[in-house]
Amino acid sequence: MSPPGLEEAFAANRPALWALAYRMLGTTADADEAVQDAFLRALERPPADLGRPWAPWLVRVLMNLSRDRLRRRRRRPYHGAWLPSPVATDPADHLDVTCLFSEGAERSTGAPPAAPDARYDLLESVSMAFLVALEELTPQQRAVLVLRDVCDCSGTEAAEVLGISLANVKVTLHRARKKLAAYRATRQPLTPDLQARSLALMQAFGMAVMTGDLDAALALVEDDAIARSDGGGVVAAANHPVVGPAAIAKLYLGLSKRSEGRLQIGFGHYNGLPALLGYDPAPPKGWGSRYVLSMLPGPDGRLRALYSVLHPDKIAAVDFSSVL
Repeated sequence: MSPPGLEEAFAANRPALWALAYRMLGTTADADEAVQDAFLRALERPPADLGRPWAPWLVRVLMNLSRDRLRRRRRRPYHGAWLPSPVATDPADHLDVTCLFSEGAERSTGAPPAAPDARYDLLESVSMAFLVALEELTPQQRAVLVLRDVCDCSGTEAAEVLGISLANVKVTLHRARKKLAAYRATRQPLTPDLQARSLALMQAFGMAVMTGDLDAALALVEDDAIARSDGGGVVAAANHPVVGPAAIAKLYLGLSKRSEGRLQIGFGHYNGLPALLGYDPAPPKGWGSRYVLSMLPGPDGRLRALYSVLHPDKIAAVDFSSVL
């Protein structure tokens, strides 16, 4: 038998718990398993005081499980570049975490405001660029930064959730923010204008690639742009990030030639930006049949970053019905 109120509390908070786990782990499969493990922990080893709200306790358990899962993942070798699993963000309300830290969840008050550049909103905190940047942090640093700068927890709250001292939270947050300094220096709000520019660039770059127009493709890419592809060793993908207009343009023109006109494409909205959904009904041996590609424009209007997720497990939840 379930402890009193657990099933109701879990059902009410499950979407937010999943959204928190996704920010910690970066993949939908890991987030699914972490949330399920938190529920099993509640069934097997519930808190001593069953009269208190479930949400804060579930958050503490989930964050501990997520840190452990992240440590285990990073101890395993990964073939090629790592990218997050794409998640649909139109609308993005299913990725909200605020209910976990509301008055109903016994949220404490009085936390001093952080600097404006140390806060990440709903869309930015699930963006490909942000989640890739989080991979530079230790699991503890990631947990502290997500709680403080995404969930807007106070230092005291973060300490209680993670079972560490307030002094440790402060030092860990300082180090985490320092590691994200390069990301913050180039971050851009995921506004409707940026999303529109991203879609326009994707269409223009796609047209240049499909028509074999190398010069047009080169003109659309920033000098220090980076293209990352994640096949996870399961399907063919670039093993290392590809840097610069010439290398990026040649990579995608070569991929277009390989598809030999078979490629079917559609568009969706994933991780805060428009995304191209590609499907090849007869890919070469060892190549994936599906992928999700998103492109981040820079301030000058050219492409700054390209993210191509091909790993079948990571795109299993993506809706490809528009291109099949």
